[in-house]
Amino acid sequence: MMIKREILAAAAVSLFVLGGCASNSAKVAKANYKQAVKSTKTVMKNIPDWYIELPKDDIAVFSAGSATSPDLQMSVDVAVMNAKRTLADRLNGKLRSQTKSYLSSVGNSAENVNLLTNIERTSKNLIADTVVSGYTVDKTQIIQEGPRYRVYVLLKYNDARLNVVLNSGQGNAEMLASSSFDELDSSVEGGQ
Repeated sequence: MMIKREILAAAAVSLFVLGGCASNSAKVAKANYKQAVKSTKTVMKNIPDWYIELPKDDIAVFSAGSATSPDLQMSVDVAVMNAKRTLADRLNGKLRSQTKSYLSSVGNSAENVNLLTNIERTSKNLIADTVVSGYTVDKTQIIQEGPRYRVYVLLKYNDARLNVVLNSGQGNAEMLASSSFDELDSSVEGGQ
């Protein structure tokens, strides 16, 4: 009888400790969630207007990028690279997308009909070798977020070669795009 009391007492203490741990874990999770929401609100408040709505210009193309890192130079480099990738896409990006839809009804009466649907979507964005040299960094904003730096950059591409890049590389890009689209088609047809 004494052993049963000791076992019951040990079980009660274990449940109390586990309950305290669970309660503490819930408090920590709630505090972490509140901190994440606060950080997100701070990030949203600090986004520059030019990052959300790019400037418009008749003789220039703009592109924005951002990055975070504990190393300031790494943040700048990656933000510029992200903006250059978007710039290349704006200058010479090709998109191919395909959607297939299958609809079938199974059943022999109005009360006993089931519809089976299957929808597949495949997309591929091709940015062929695109010359983006000649851009300038138009604006930069650096924000410290705890131990990290968030960098926003705005690139401006108004090089005299803009029309040349947009028009002269079209034939080569179309040839590259065609082979890539053939690859996409074979992937879709092969179910890969």
